[in-house]
Formats: sequence, structure tokens, C-alpha cells
Amino acid sequence: MDVIHLRAAVLEDERRLAFLDRATWSVANSPVPLWDGSTDFFASDPVENVIVAELDGTPVGYVKLRAVHEYGADRAVLSISGIAVDPGHQRQGIGDRLIGEVIEEAGRRGATRLVLHVLSTNSAAIDLYASNGFSVSTVRSDAFFLGGRSVDDLVMERSLVDD
Repeated sequence: MDVIHLRAAVLEDERRLAFLDRATWSVANSPVPLWDGSTDFFASDPVENVIVAELDGTPVGYVKLRAVHEYGADRAVLSISGIAVDPGHQRQGIGDRLIGEVIEEAGRRGATRLVLHVLSTNSAAIDLYASNGFSVSTVRSDAFFLGGRSVDDLVMERSLVDD
């Protein structure tokens, strides 16, 4: 049985994480164009905001956590700003482990709520998030025109405190 290890990202992960991001990109899961291979993976999400899943010393997945507001005015709400699992390792529970770890990390950072955006065309991600306690809070109908059709942007949220 392969053992997946979760850890904080390090700068040396940059090229491998950029590769994973490009390998998993499609119009079904991203409203932004596929970025150039020379783009710095950590440019918009600093290394300290990325959790890596690795197998035998090689990163096979990641999840990004960031403040919802650029200036950190509301630290109680954090956002999952990206997740990817190597196509050769999908459907093995790695995404579930990454989501579980990012939920714990958000709690350690003092967040009371975790939010994310997901395209309505990305049913696998929607199922993953729902199985981890997220629910749709907002539907931005026809938010994007991708692959020749209108696509909704779903905002999903999860409370990190017991009611």
C-alpha cells in the first residue's frame, strides 16, 4: 500500500507543483486560461499557504489556502484557492486527505469558516467538497463562458466551529 505523506510546501516544490497544475487544467475546472509553464507557482499563493501530498518523496498533489480579502481584514474566513492531484493518482483518496488537512490548518489559523469557488461543470470536485462538509451558499449563474457554453460559479462554504 502506498503511503501518502502530507507536509508544508517548500520552494523546491515549485516546478513539480506547476507541472501538476498544468497537468490537471481544463475548461471544466478553471475559468482562467492555462498559464505559461515559466510562471512562478508561488507568485499568487506564497509557499507557506500550500500543503503538499507526496508519495515516495515526489509531490502528487497540493491544496492552497489564502485569505478571502487581499488585506486580511477578515481573518475568520479563509479560502481554498486551488487543489490538484496528479491524474495518475486520482480517485485514491489524496484529494480527500488534502481537504481534511486544509480544514485543520484553517482552524489552526483561527478561521471560523472556509469558502471556495468551483465551476458547476466540475462534478468530481463538488462531490469531494460536499463529502467534507461544504455546501453551496451562492450560485453565480452564467458567470463564465467556457468551452462554448455558459457555466455557473458555485460558492461553497463550511463552518469550522460547532454550532
